[in-house]
Amino acid sequence: MNREIHIKGLINIIATITLLILFIPSVYGQDKGLEFVKGSNIEQDTLFLSSNEVIVEIDTADIVTVMPDTTKVWAPDPIKSLWYSALMPGAGQIYNRKYWKLPIIVGGFMGLAYGISFNSRYYTDYSNAYRDAYSSDPNANSYINFLPYSYRNNKEWIEKNKEWIRSSLKSRKDYYRRNRDLCIVGMLAVYGLAIIDAYVDAQLYNFDISPDVSLKLSPAVLEPSTESRTPSVLGFQCALTF
Repeated sequence: MNREIHIKGLINIIATITLLILFIPSVYGQDKGLEFVKGSNIEQDTLFLSSNEVIVEIDTADIVTVMPDTTKVWAPDPIKSLWYSALMPGAGQIYNRKYWKLPIIVGGFMGLAYGISFNSRYYTDYSNAYRDAYSSDPNANSYINFLPYSYRNNKEWIEKNKEWIRSSLKSRKDYYRRNRDLCIVGMLAVYGLAIIDAYVDAQLYNFDISPDVSLKLSPAVLEPSTESRTPSVLGFQCALTF
Protein backbone atom coordinates (compact mmCIF):
# COMPACT_ATOMS: atom_id res chain seq x y z
CA MET A 1 0.00 0.00 0.00
CA ASN A 2 2.73 2.42 0.94
CA ARG A 3 4.53 1.42 -2.20
CA GLU A 4 1.56 2.38 -4.39
CA ILE A 5 1.31 5.72 -2.59
CA HIS A 6 4.95 6.48 -3.26
CA ILE A 7 4.53 5.56 -6.92
CA LYS A 8 1.48 7.84 -7.29
CA GLY A 9 3.29 10.69 -5.57
CA LEU A 10 6.25 10.26 -7.85
CA ILE A 11 3.95 10.31 -10.88
CA ASN A 12 2.30 13.51 -9.65
CA ILE A 13 5.68 15.19 -9.14
CA ILE A 14 6.83 14.20 -12.62
CA ALA A 15 3.56 15.49 -14.19
CA THR A 16 3.85 18.77 -12.27
CA ILE A 17 7.44 19.31 -13.41
CA THR A 18 6.45 18.47 -17.01
CA LEU A 19 3.60 21.02 -16.96
CA LEU A 20 5.89 23.68 -15.54
CA ILE A 21 8.47 23.00 -18.23
CA LEU A 22 5.79 23.36 -20.95
CA PHE A 23 4.01 26.36 -19.39
CA ILE A 24 6.95 28.62 -18.44
CA PRO A 25 8.27 29.23 -22.05
CA SER A 26 4.77 30.10 -23.20
CA VAL A 27 4.29 32.64 -20.42
CA TYR A 28 7.77 34.06 -21.03
CA GLY A 29 7.05 34.46 -24.73
CA GLN A 30 3.78 36.28 -24.00
CA ASP A 31 5.61 38.66 -21.64
CA LYS A 32 8.22 39.40 -24.29
CA GLY A 33 5.54 40.03 -26.89
CA LEU A 34 3.70 42.30 -24.50
CA GLU A 35 6.85 44.32 -23.89
CA PHE A 36 7.32 44.72 -27.65
CA VAL A 37 3.77 45.92 -28.05
CA LYS A 38 4.08 48.30 -25.13
CA GLY A 39 7.19 49.80 -26.68
CA SER A 40 5.26 50.40 -29.89
CA ASN A 41 2.14 51.88 -28.20
CA ILE A 42 -0.06 49.20 -29.72
CA GLU A 43 -0.82 47.17 -26.60
CA GLN A 44 -4.53 47.03 -27.32
CA ASP A 45 -6.16 45.09 -30.14
CA THR A 46 -3.13 42.71 -30.34
CA LEU A 47 -3.35 38.98 -30.95
CA PHE A 48 -0.37 36.72 -30.17
CA LEU A 49 0.10 33.56 -32.15
CA SER A 50 3.37 32.58 -30.56
CA SER A 51 6.40 34.07 -28.92
CA ASN A 52 7.82 35.15 -32.30
CA GLU A 53 4.69 36.01 -34.31
CA VAL A 54 2.50 39.06 -33.68
CA ILE A 55 -0.57 40.20 -35.60
CA VAL A 56 -1.62 43.79 -34.91
CA GLU A 57 -5.25 44.70 -35.52
CA ILE A 58 -5.72 48.35 -36.52
CA ASP A 59 -9.10 49.98 -36.26
CA THR A 60 -10.08 51.44 -39.66
CA ALA A 61 -11.64 54.43 -37.89
CA ASP A 62 -8.14 55.50 -36.79
CA ILE A 63 -6.82 55.58 -40.37
CA VAL A 64 -6.57 59.12 -41.71
CA THR A 65 -6.27 59.47 -45.47
CA VAL A 66 -4.23 62.50 -46.48
CA MET A 67 -5.62 63.96 -49.70
CA PRO A 68 -4.21 66.91 -51.61
CA ASP A 69 -5.90 70.17 -50.79
CA THR A 70 -7.88 71.09 -53.88
CA THR A 71 -9.84 73.89 -52.24
CA LYS A 72 -7.04 76.40 -52.73
CA VAL A 73 -7.60 77.83 -56.19
CA TRP A 74 -5.06 80.21 -57.67
CA ALA A 75 -6.22 83.80 -57.70
CA PRO A 76 -4.27 86.86 -58.87
CA ASP A 77 -3.25 89.58 -56.45
CA PRO A 78 -5.10 92.80 -57.42
CA ILE A 79 -2.23 95.03 -56.28
CA LYS A 80 0.35 93.10 -58.32
CA SER A 81 -1.95 93.13 -61.31
CA LEU A 82 -2.36 96.90 -61.00
CA TRP A 83 1.38 97.53 -60.81
CA TYR A 84 2.17 95.19 -63.70
CA SER A 85 -0.36 96.93 -65.91
CA ALA A 86 0.93 100.35 -64.85
CA LEU A 87 4.53 99.46 -65.70
CA MET A 88 3.65 97.90 -69.05
CA PRO A 89 0.16 97.96 -70.57
CA GLY A 90 -1.07 94.41 -71.04
CA ALA A 91 1.20 92.87 -68.40
CA GLY A 92 -1.63 92.90 -65.86
CA GLN A 93 -3.88 90.98 -68.24
CA ILE A 94 -1.11 88.41 -68.77
CA TYR A 95 -0.71 88.08 -65.00
CA ASN A 96 -4.47 87.55 -64.67
CA ARG A 97 -4.26 84.88 -67.40
CA LYS A 98 -6.69 86.77 -69.62
CA TYR A 99 -4.55 86.47 -72.71
CA TRP A 100 -7.38 87.26 -75.13
CA LYS A 101 -7.39 90.87 -73.89
CA LEU A 102 -3.76 91.44 -74.83
CA PRO A 103 -4.34 91.88 -78.62
CA ILE A 104 -7.07 94.43 -77.89
CA ILE A 105 -4.80 96.56 -75.71
CA VAL A 106 -1.75 96.24 -77.95
CA GLY A 107 -3.84 96.91 -81.06
CA GLY A 108 -5.35 99.99 -79.45
CA PHE A 109 -1.93 101.37 -78.53
CA MET A 110 -0.47 100.66 -81.96
CA GLY A 111 -3.40 102.28 -83.77
CA LEU A 112 -3.31 105.37 -81.60
CA ALA A 113 0.48 105.59 -81.88
CA TYR A 114 0.18 105.54 -85.66
CA GLY A 115 -2.52 108.23 -85.47
CA ILE A 116 -0.27 110.43 -83.34
CA SER A 117 2.63 110.01 -85.75
CA PHE A 118 0.50 110.62 -88.85
CA ASN A 119 -1.23 113.74 -87.53
CA SER A 120 1.95 115.13 -86.00
CA ARG A 121 3.77 114.92 -89.32
CA TYR A 122 1.03 116.78 -91.19
CA TYR A 123 0.61 119.27 -88.36
CA THR A 124 4.31 120.12 -88.57
CA ASP A 125 4.17 120.54 -92.35
CA TYR A 126 1.11 122.79 -92.27
CA SER A 127 2.52 124.79 -89.36
CA ASN A 128 5.70 125.52 -91.32
CA ALA A 129 3.66 126.42 -94.41
CA TYR A 130 1.39 128.71 -92.40
CA ARG A 131 4.43 130.46 -90.90
CA ASP A 132 6.03 130.87 -94.33
CA ALA A 133 2.79 132.35 -95.70
CA TYR A 134 3.29 135.32 -93.34
CA SER A 135 7.05 135.56 -93.88
CA SER A 136 8.60 138.29 -96.06
CA ASP A 137 11.51 136.03 -96.95
CA PRO A 138 11.19 135.03 -100.62
CA ASN A 139 12.89 131.69 -99.89
CA ALA A 140 10.27 130.79 -97.27
CA ASN A 141 7.74 129.41 -99.71
CA SER A 142 6.96 125.93 -98.43
CA TYR A 143 3.25 126.75 -98.58
CA ILE A 144 3.40 126.64 -102.40
CA ASN A 145 3.75 122.84 -102.23
CA PHE A 146 0.21 122.64 -100.79
CA LEU A 147 -1.36 124.57 -103.67
CA PRO A 148 -2.85 122.93 -106.76
CA TYR A 149 -0.12 122.07 -109.23
CA SER A 150 -1.46 124.46 -111.90
CA TYR A 151 -1.21 127.48 -109.54
CA ARG A 152 2.20 126.87 -108.00
CA ASN A 153 4.03 129.03 -110.56
CA ASN A 154 1.31 131.67 -110.90
CA LYS A 155 2.65 134.40 -108.62
CA GLU A 156 -0.15 136.78 -109.52
CA TRP A 157 -2.81 134.31 -108.43
CA ILE A 158 -0.87 133.55 -105.26
CA GLU A 159 -0.63 137.21 -104.29
CA LYS A 160 -4.27 137.76 -105.06
CA ASN A 161 -5.43 134.81 -102.94
CA LYS A 162 -2.87 135.12 -100.14
CA GLU A 163 -5.49 135.54 -97.40
CA TRP A 164 -7.44 132.52 -98.60
CA ILE A 165 -4.21 130.46 -98.66
CA ARG A 166 -3.37 131.54 -95.10
CA SER A 167 -6.88 130.71 -93.87
CA SER A 168 -6.80 127.29 -95.53
CA LEU A 169 -3.37 126.49 -94.09
CA LYS A 170 -4.51 127.52 -90.61
CA SER A 171 -7.63 125.38 -90.88
CA ARG A 172 -5.63 122.31 -91.93
CA LYS A 173 -3.02 122.96 -89.24
CA ASP A 174 -5.67 123.13 -86.54
CA TYR A 175 -7.37 120.02 -87.92
CA TYR A 176 -4.27 117.84 -87.65
CA ARG A 177 -3.34 119.29 -84.28
CA ARG A 178 -6.79 118.44 -82.96
CA ASN A 179 -6.56 114.87 -84.28
CA ARG A 180 -3.11 114.47 -82.78
CA ASP A 181 -4.32 115.65 -79.39
CA LEU A 182 -7.33 113.32 -79.54
CA CYS A 183 -5.03 110.38 -80.27
CA ILE A 184 -2.87 111.31 -77.28
CA VAL A 185 -5.94 111.51 -75.05
CA GLY A 186 -7.15 108.19 -76.46
CA MET A 187 -3.82 106.53 -75.68
CA LEU A 188 -3.95 107.81 -72.10
CA ALA A 189 -7.53 106.53 -71.84
CA VAL A 190 -6.52 103.06 -73.07
CA TYR A 191 -3.64 103.06 -70.60
CA GLY A 192 -5.95 103.94 -67.73
CA LEU A 193 -8.62 101.44 -68.81
CA ALA A 194 -6.00 98.68 -69.01
CA ILE A 195 -4.97 99.39 -65.41
CA ILE A 196 -8.58 99.49 -64.18
CA ASP A 197 -9.48 96.35 -66.09
CA ALA A 198 -6.51 94.43 -64.67
CA TYR A 199 -7.34 95.49 -61.09
CA VAL A 200 -11.09 94.80 -61.32
CA ASP A 201 -10.54 91.53 -63.15
CA ALA A 202 -8.19 90.36 -60.40
CA GLN A 203 -10.72 91.34 -57.74
CA LEU A 204 -13.53 89.42 -59.46
CA TYR A 205 -11.38 86.50 -60.65
CA ASN A 206 -13.21 83.92 -58.50
CA PHE A 207 -16.61 85.61 -58.67
CA ASP A 208 -19.23 82.98 -59.46
CA ILE A 209 -21.22 83.89 -62.56
CA SER A 210 -23.83 81.24 -63.23
CA PRO A 211 -24.87 80.77 -66.87
CA ASP A 212 -28.36 79.74 -65.75
CA VAL A 213 -30.64 82.72 -66.29
CA SER A 214 -34.30 81.86 -65.94
CA LEU A 215 -37.58 83.68 -65.48
CA LYS A 216 -40.26 82.10 -63.32
CA LEU A 217 -43.90 83.18 -63.24
CA SER A 218 -46.21 81.97 -60.50
CA PRO A 219 -49.67 82.99 -59.26
CA ALA A 220 -49.82 85.24 -56.24
CA VAL A 221 -52.46 86.85 -54.06
CA LEU A 222 -52.00 90.57 -53.54
CA GLU A 223 -53.25 91.45 -50.09
CA PRO A 224 -54.84 94.91 -49.64
CA SER A 225 -53.26 97.44 -47.34
CA THR A 226 -54.73 98.24 -43.93
CA GLU A 227 -56.02 101.61 -45.14
CA SER A 228 -57.66 100.23 -48.26
CA ARG A 229 -60.96 98.38 -48.24
CA THR A 230 -60.45 96.70 -51.60
CA PRO A 231 -60.56 92.90 -51.63
CA SER A 232 -57.56 90.67 -52.32
CA VAL A 233 -56.46 90.55 -55.95
CA LEU A 234 -55.20 87.51 -57.76
CA GLY A 235 -52.12 88.21 -59.89
CA PHE A 236 -48.73 86.90 -60.94
CA GLN A 237 -45.27 87.30 -59.43
CA CYS A 238 -42.09 87.25 -61.47
CA ALA A 239 -38.77 85.79 -60.20
CA LEU A 240 -35.58 86.25 -62.17
CA THR A 241 -32.84 83.74 -61.34
CA PHE A 242 -29.27 84.36 -62.47
